[in-house]
Amino acid sequence: FWLKPVLAHAPKQAPPRKMVDVKIEFQHNGQRWEHEFNVLKGTPVNKLKLLMVAPKGTQEDADKFELRLKGRRVPNYVGIKKPTTLQFEYLGKDEGAVRAKEDASKVEDGDTFWESDEEEAKAWTVHFNYDLMGKGDVEAMECTDVKAVKSKVEQFGYSGFSLWRGMAYLKKVDKQLTKKDLQFKGKDSGVTFYIYNPEPVYVFKEDRVPEPPPRAEQAPPPQPRAEAPKPQAPPKPAATPVEVTVRHAMPEMESEITVQVMSDSTLLDVRRAVMAALGESKLSEVKLVKRSGKTLASLSSDDPLGARREFLSMGRSLRQQGGQAPAAPSTAKPAPAAPAPSPAPAPAPAPAQAPAPAPAPAPAPAPQPAPAPAQAAPPVREEPKDLDISVTIDRALGFAAPLKVKKFSTIQSVKQQLADMDPTGSAKPTDWFLGIPAKQEGGKPTVVPDEALVTEEHLELELVPKDQVEAAPAAPAEDTSPVEVTLTHAVDGTSCKVSVPANSTVLDVRRAVMAAIGQTKLSEVKIVKKSGQAFQSLTDSEKLNGRTSLKTMGCPLG
Repeated sequence: FWLKPVLAHAPKQAPPRKMVDVKIEFQHNGQRWEHEFNVLKGTPVNKLKLLMVAPKGTQEDADKFELRLKGRRVPNYVGIKKPTTLQFEYLGKDEGAVRAKEDASKVEDGDTFWESDEEEAKAWTVHFNYDLMGKGDVEAMECTDVKAVKSKVEQFGYSGFSLWRGMAYLKKVDKQLTKKDLQFKGKDSGVTFYIYNPEPVYVFKEDRVPEPPPRAEQAPPPQPRAEAPKPQAPPKPAATPVEVTVRHAMPEMESEITVQVMSDSTLLDVRRAVMAALGESKLSEVKLVKRSGKTLASLSSDDPLGARREFLSMGRSLRQQGGQAPAAPSTAKPAPAAPAPSPAPAPAPAPAQAPAPAPAPAPAPAPQPAPAPAQAAPPVREEPKDLDISVTIDRALGFAAPLKVKKFSTIQSVKQQLADMDPTGSAKPTDWFLGIPAKQEGGKPTVVPDEALVTEEHLELELVPKDQVEAAPAAPAEDTSPVEVTLTHAVDGTSCKVSVPANSTVLDVRRAVMAAIGQTKLSEVKIVKKSGQAFQSLTDSEKLNGRTSLKTMGCPLG
């Protein structure tokens, strides 16, 4: 009987504490490895870091690195409540000390916990047949793995993305998206929108929203009288697929494409359909525009398609990679097949002496109309190509230098390119000439003037020291005969013709155009050339070099 009170006052044994496994991933110089630790549940991250540098490491060593979860830093005071995988990130002594000081200044006894996997999964919501109506476009990419696209959205802090016909269109807006921000695109639109709602990795006691106090029970308020239902507007007609033709606005990039979209689409849907047909990944390469006087103005992507079925575009060419413009899908119904001739009735059996009647000849087939010849694609003007030339430095040793130069560049530029190849930097283009090798053994090369233009005639050149040439070769006499140059505006298509000497510069041509159209400002007449999908101005000192057709920007030429 005396044992009961003793047992009642005996200290109770504490229940065993649970352990959790923590995996640390390391990455250095392209190599990856990992290490696992087993710690008590609730162990702060700082103690885990000290365990990682034990037995000789100090707190200063532990502060030199941090642990991250899915790219986000985990503070030192957060307790580990469940098995997880963290990534090692080295900070250095100075930055690590600053981070450790910030952690020490915060509340260390806050109630922290790790989000469960179910909570983390709430970061993504999927809405089928919904889109964002063309707002917040930041990037378009080909989607072969939805998980990879989600990872990019999480990494750059985007708001979500829409998935349509194998392309992902990434969005970023200034607020958290919900389903109310999206627009229903039709039952069979094929578009899917993924909304990203990032959940915090850890939360603190002060971050929790306090629950409102329970309200006292009150009598339910009087309900208003039911009003008569208002007449509803007639339902909108169901969306149907329509064909839209898009033509390039630039005459020199003449091309077009026909795509199929829904009748309730926006102009952004049309742009995306063109991108998908061309295999283009950049939304900026397909812009829908309209003519406003003699200029072009962009159309808003939010505008509805309405009854419009033809548009102009700027950006890339609307030709597919094969070079031909994609043909518009045929809408003509096939002509009904001609009815087969009915078989003639079998003749009545004739007497054996009578010869069998000859069969009736088959009807001749109707002549088919000859197919119309395919329209040839407009010629594309080629830029000067690169030439692969070889310059012999020492014929006795067989030493030669291969070079790649632009056609119609000068021999002087080839000499400068040779001088730039000298590792000592002592070579000077004025120390030698370049010549065409002699056709006969032992003959002297024919020296080429520095002002000469490089053509296929100069694929083989030879270095000629200056002391082996009695006098510098005279520059070829310039052609001063008049030539007619046609100039066409790159946007509005207006044109004019001027007559200038054959050795004129770009500046001479600009001044001749000003005199022809009565323009007084030199800045209103710019001579340009095509550079990718844009135009680049030519330098005023550049020679015509035989060109008789040029493009301009600025004022109209008509």
